[in-house]
Amino acid sequence: MSSNKLSLGKALMRPVASSRPSTQASQARIQSQSRWEKIAETHAAILSILETTHWPRKSEDSVKNLIGGLKLVPTAQSPSQDDTAYPPANLDKLTFALQIACAKLDAAASKHGASTKPSSFFHRSETCNQVLNACHEEIEEALRTLS
Repeated sequence: MSSNKLSLGKALMRPVASSRPSTQASQARIQSQSRWEKIAETHAAILSILETTHWPRKSEDSVKNLIGGLKLVPTAQSPSQDDTAYPPANLDKLTFALQIACAKLDAAASKHGASTKPSSFFHRSETCNQVLNACHEEIEEALRTLS
């Protein structure tokens, strides 16, 4: 009876080499998929903010430029594409840049309609342009790392 316990104990202590690499590969695929999902979700949120906000007339060009820059963001990875096409750190940098841009745009969009005074309208459009241009630059910088 004690030899059975010893055999069972040895069997439980043996590492299973064949399942470990597939587990790591599965985790890498899940992490990659999660990165792409975050990128796609944040990309969609930014576009929604840009399209549903009534921006000042003087900010329309900045909005168009930012939308144009967003068209360059890869939002989905095709199943046939190699998981190592983009280094994970660069995808994380893009995700972070998109999330920061989304937060800035959301804040600017909520403040945008707060005042209707003509003097503050100019200030709002200048502020909107600054936010829109800063977001565009941050996203372009993150995209450069993917090239």
